[in-house]
Amino acid sequence: MNLTWDRAREARDGNYPEIRGRLIDLIRKGRRWSAFTSYRPTEIRPWEIVHPETGLPLPRSSVWTVVEGFLGSGVPPRRIGLRQPPGEVAWGFRARMSSESATVYVKLQLFGSKVLLRSFHEAEYDD
Repeated sequence: MNLTWDRAREARDGNYPEIRGRLIDLIRKGRRWSAFTSYRPTEIRPWEIVHPETGLPLPRSSVWTVVEGFLGSGVPPRRIGLRQPPGEVAWGFRARMSSESATVYVKLQLFGSKVLLRSFHEAEYDD
């Protein structure tokens, strides 16, 4: 896999290496989850993403590996103010599994020693 992202946005949106490192560490330690609740809704749609090496939809079991790969390759997380729940913060980014792949939108929320996957799906727009 040749993970890519728009490096021009990195300077504009900032780069949070301490946040990226913390997210990677928590993911590797298995301190992660992606359960939907009405208070903290999630939108996880891996079937929209075609794996560039297999040509098949990405299985749900591979989502965390892909997220860790993006972060490990240096994709800069961007701070996002959440609407639900109001006032809380998450970290998001857009990246591609290859230069020909669709852009994947990922949003993660930190909770002390855990990370919640709030979004993983094809990017619907570019802000």
